Amino acid sequence: MSVTAADYYTLLNIKRDASPDDIKKSFRTLAHRFHPDKNPGDIEAEERFKEISQAYEVLSDPEKRVLYDRTGRSMFESMYGSGNMQGGMGCAGKRGCGCGRGRGGRAAWSHLMQNMAIHEISVTREEAVHGAEISIKPANASDEAAFQVRLPGNLQHGTVLRCMNSGTGDDFFIRIVIADE
Repeated sequence: MSVTAADYYTLLNIKRDASPDDIKKSFRTLAHRFHPDKNPGDIEAEERFKEISQAYEVLSDPEKRVLYDRTGRSMFESMYGSGNMQGGMGCAGKRGCGCGRGRGGRAAWSHLMQNMAIHEISVTREEAVHGAEISIKPANASDEAAFQVRLPGNLQHGTVLRCMNSGTGDDFFIRIVIADE
């Protein structure tokens, strides 16, 4: 039984709009059921426990959850590892050497958040409803460093969008703040 392709919400048996309390309750129930101490020698239960733990780590953190909802699981698998490369040539099974789950953890998340911070962008209600083209200038940059972002319509206060700077190819995230609210 392979659960590596499952959505984090599916792994925790919760809806996409689940509250933090619902996420925690479901995680605790499933973690208790699949914990390796409760299932000694059961490799499938151990893998399921790891998957559930990873899903909980992402969905219980509001910023990680927003990124997950926007980008999907692949971004987090590149940080935590897919679990398919345990050891291998040159790794000697050591954690933190770029193989398997050793690639992830808090250091990878910190690096991601430093390089892909969520920037708050203030827009009018009209711009949020109808869409607009806005100019974004990175902090401490010259006016020439500004670039244009086309916002779609029907945006809500707090919506997070993933954008790409066509000049550099870097991804960045913006959180919509409606000035009228």
